[in-house]
Amino acid sequence: APPAASAPTWPPSNSADLDPDDAPPWQPYVINATTMSPSEGFELLVDYLLKDVNPAALRPDTLEKAYRSKMTGVAVMVAFKNGEATVTREFKPPTSHAARFGSLVGLLEGLEQTYGSQVPDCTFLVILNDGQKTPVPAFGAVRQRPDWKQFVPIPLGADVGDGFAGFKEWDAKMGGVRGSEERPWVDRDPRAVFRGKFEMQTFNLGSCNHRMCVHAMDWRQVNRGVLHEVTATHPELFDVQFTHVVGESKANLSSVPVNLSAHIPLRDLPRYRAAIAVGSTADWTPTLAALLHLDLAVIRHEAAAIEWFYPLLRPWEHYVPTHLMMTDLVERGTWVAGKLSDVRDVAGRSNGFAKEWLAQARQVEFMFVLLRNYAALQKSAAAKR
Repeated sequence: APPAASAPTWPPSNSADLDPDDAPPWQPYVINATTMSPSEGFELLVDYLLKDVNPAALRPDTLEKAYRSKMTGVAVMVAFKNGEATVTREFKPPTSHAARFGSLVGLLEGLEQTYGSQVPDCTFLVILNDGQKTPVPAFGAVRQRPDWKQFVPIPLGADVGDGFAGFKEWDAKMGGVRGSEERPWVDRDPRAVFRGKFEMQTFNLGSCNHRMCVHAMDWRQVNRGVLHEVTATHPELFDVQFTHVVGESKANLSSVPVNLSAHIPLRDLPRYRAAIAVGSTADWTPTLAALLHLDLAVIRHEAAAIEWFYPLLRPWEHYVPTHLMMTDLVERGTWVAGKLSDVRDVAGRSNGFAKEWLAQARQVEFMFVLLRNYAALQKSAAAKR
């Protein structure tokens, strides 16, 4: 297998002078999920996720003011007191936030049942849409941009291809995704597969990581459009198909190739050696957690969006990395097609990681460590008032 990546940071200090082709991936690689226990890893993970949070903005009255002024339609306030959680919300499910709201409630119940009064008293905001830059610290599903320094990602469920897996049904649905039928690796299609929607994005791929965000005028300029263009001339390495187009755009989407009959259930993707994880909204791939449970290797697009577990992942150990601009994607596809044993090893490590670190009990453990450290920051902020 190729050597492990070095430990770059994203964005580099001179990122304004870099072409996206030269920019390193964002991951800090400070945590080794292979050699560390979850308890050790979660301490480092929480330190990393909270390192840029502004303690002065953690006072409950400051959080409530921000919530009441701008966030009531997309967020809830949670207060833990004596091991019990109280949730304040203005919207009424069912709404577009119902799935994540239900997952949050299940996670809070898991904290109450597992840790009880050990959960420290604290107050926090949880964003239930796909995320936004916030003026105060807040939790949510995904930190889309590196400059969202006050946004802390937490487990709020995930897309599993044919639906949503919330906290309460997480272990059962991930077991269903894995399935029980073993597919011999020697009999598989050696290509890397992608199935999913095409949704037009606002900006050109990579432009926001360069000098300024550039509005996309053509579907081929955005993440999944670039994926199609790079792979279309290499059918021997890739099977990339869009099953439908979502939304409207000023760009002409009539030329986006769509195959309505190309859908493959997530659990059936292991007929291929690898699956490509390239996101849609803000380059985010909401199915990544599910893909890591499958008996295949994941080629992961190294974009800047970060879910709670991303810093635990290491390239070439848990997944096959492809650059933000996908300039090395053909090289990665060639590697997958020609390195059966190494690809199988990557898949085995990603499966082991997913089962050990992403299970319901681990999500509760991570959240407990996060709230313990968060509460200490909040208490310190209150004392300085």
